[in-house]
Amino acid sequence: MEDIQDRLKNLQERIARATNVKNQLEAELKVREEQLEDIKRQIENEGLKPEDLDRTIADLEEEIREKLTKIENLLPPDLPPEEVSDPPFRSASGHAD
Repeated sequence: MEDIQDRLKNLQERIARATNVKNQLEAELKVREEQLEDIKRQIENEGLKPEDLDRTIADLEEEIREKLTKIENLLPPDLPPEEVSDPPFRSASGHAD
């Protein structure tokens, strides 16, 4: 009989722990659902639709790539390494001071 009582007690403890875990997970789910709704509202406030985000992100990435290419093309390709110290100042005659 003691074995049965021990098993029942064990089951009751496990049920209580499982119930606590379930309650915690339900609370976490509610928080996450509220966060999701908040994010959706923020997206819509920016004039976007959640279903269009992948396309919008791809468009923005392409725009960034194009701008980076333009900037890269504006810079001379043969810049000296970063370790070079500042060049000396030149006087009006063109000689180093």
